[in-house]
Amino acid sequence: MTATDIPPPATWKVLLSPGQRGPVLLISSGVGMHAFNDLSIAPTIPVASADLGALARLPLAYALFFIGVVTGGLISAALRARLGARRTGLAGATVFLTGVLLTALAGSGWVFALGRSLQGLSDGIIVALCYGMIPQLIRSDLVARVFSVEAVVWALAAGLGPLAGGYATELFGWRAAMLVCLPLVLVFLATVPAVLPRAGAEDPASRRPAGLPVVIALLGTLAFALPSALPGHGWAAVAIPLG
Repeated sequence: MTATDIPPPATWKVLLSPGQRGPVLLISSGVGMHAFNDLSIAPTIPVASADLGALARLPLAYALFFIGVVTGGLISAALRARLGARRTGLAGATVFLTGVLLTALAGSGWVFALGRSLQGLSDGIIVALCYGMIPQLIRSDLVARVFSVEAVVWALAAGLGPLAGGYATELFGWRAAMLVCLPLVLVFLATVPAVLPRAGAEDPASRRPAGLPVVIALLGTLAFALPSALPGHGWAAVAIPLG
């Protein structure tokens, strides 16, 4: 090994080096999509539901999003093993964009809830993909620093997300607030082809479907949200003990 083969010391500056800045940008934009989507849009959802005459379905919109996040996280590894990391990332971002457009253009509460569920599903897929690719894309001595960067991304989302969503709603309306995370989606889409490998490592274990207890738990969560989403239906009351 020559002196030129020795990697530079693990400093913060190395994260911006040509071999590392692309993966860091990809991972941060993917994690940021979920963080900003969750924290900037959440305060605006009641405003959107009221405008669409769908306040009764407000719990359903929240429940479908988080059920989607968990489901996406569970199937992300299987998708990566089957499709490869690149196609999984592109597919997840496409589903996310579809969900963003459905929420921003929704004419009813049901369409809005469908958009939120698609956003949750794609969020889960993308975040699990990004965290799962860290050991493959990042030098081992820089992994801890990358996790620190993602913690900063979450902190920024917690501080700036509700502010951005609130100002967008106040100035331009709730439909504009649904688009505040769009720049991060575009950054993610631009970096996926350059950073993520086309084929994934085959792992038979990762193709196993979610366990039955997890599926039952997700269905139970959905059952809890049904009574408020279907007011006036007597049978909906059964969903509480069933959940």
